[in-house]
Amino acid sequence: MTDRDDYFARVGARLDLAELTKKFVIVVGVGSVGSAIATELGMRCGVGHLALVDGDRLEPPNLSRHPLDQRYLWANKADGVAEMLSAVPGIDVGALNRHIDGSFADAQLDALLHPADLIVVATDERTTQRRVSERALALDIPAVIPTLYVERGGEVFVQLGSDNPCFFCWDGFRPPDGDVRGVSAINTDALAVIQRAVYLCLAVLVPTSAEARDLAPTEQDPRLRQLFIQRPGANLLRLPLDRRHECPACRVGPSPLNGAQRRPPRRGVAAFMTARPRPSARDWSVLLRTNERPTIELFSVSETLVMEGDTVTLRWAAQNASYVEIDGIGELPTSGDREVVVTNARVFTMHAVSPRGRTTVTSDPVRVLALPTIPPVRINAVPLPVWTSGPSAPPITPRRKADPSPPRETDEQLEPLWPTFVPPAFELPQGPRLPVRFTARSRFPGPLDRHR
Repeated sequence: MTDRDDYFARVGARLDLAELTKKFVIVVGVGSVGSAIATELGMRCGVGHLALVDGDRLEPPNLSRHPLDQRYLWANKADGVAEMLSAVPGIDVGALNRHIDGSFADAQLDALLHPADLIVVATDERTTQRRVSERALALDIPAVIPTLYVERGGEVFVQLGSDNPCFFCWDGFRPPDGDVRGVSAINTDALAVIQRAVYLCLAVLVPTSAEARDLAPTEQDPRLRQLFIQRPGANLLRLPLDRRHECPACRVGPSPLNGAQRRPPRRGVAAFMTARPRPSARDWSVLLRTNERPTIELFSVSETLVMEGDTVTLRWAAQNASYVEIDGIGELPTSGDREVVVTNARVFTMHAVSPRGRTTVTSDPVRVLALPTIPPVRINAVPLPVWTSGPSAPPITPRRKADPSPPRETDEQLEPLWPTFVPPAFELPQGPRLPVRFTARSRFPGPLDRHR
């Protein structure tokens, strides 16, 4: 197996791998943008701990813009990307296959986010962007929020703590239900925004890196640069921001996990990178996955009427489960698909299992049409003739016209004479004498039958 030092040998002079290996990054939303950022951070830049959060499955329209291929079709995106990244030597990666929605209380969301050194909010729902950013602010954890524009291009916002403008200070002018991503786009449209987001993640994770200069203030303006706007054919805009008057997110108090009061004001990016106790990303995902009773979002069978011996495809997705069980198949990941051969009518049963309990669901019944059967046919044996020691039969010789020494242009000019045939003498060893048919064939069309 490749050593981690060998794996990152070509980037060691460019990045502080010793520092990045210690960092814990949570990526909320693992679509075309979030998956690309997670892949760059974990597979190309050497971030040591990655936790991925997404409740969506990989569907056929996602394949053209997602790093996962058809092998992961209908699997959960977070689980699939975590499995792909697990091939990197020494990486610690975990996944939580559920959405960040109203079912999360603030205390639960804080417990999910608290281990992070950085949170990447790459979801395509503005309400989720704002809520995760607000809880990151309450936890004093930096956040990077990329957004694609419908008309191409996009922006990246860097939230740096309670003494700087928050994400809502900038984003609050937009309607909560407005579009934040270009649904119809090619992957190249997002590359500039993804690249800028990765650079800013490195800037926050390693404040001494060259990328951190993007956030630095200028001599004329002491404010940190927090908003980066990238449009096709235009220069990158690096903008400072002012705090929004009466911003509801800025007024949110500190998380109970950080104590009763906010930390004192801090200047610069390095002030936010403080060590915090954390579990491994794998333990993080298991603890959060099993915090509630498991639920089953999908369990379907591709066909409900098949011929005997045909295959059907089972697809499933469960949340808050450690694993799933399908009767007759065994333990499986919490999302995926499996082809099963069906020989008789049946109903498939699946159980989503966690320490908090077990949830069971059954599929639609599968009916089976039996293949038609052909009864065996009995054939009586016929005794074979035994040649006597008498004279042998003359050879089969076709008769032709006179010597055809001149070349013939076509075969049709030959007279189609049939060959002569003299059957030999024979006898049956036992039983009565039976009529026997002999057939002689020549190179001319049609058989010549003689009876005796």
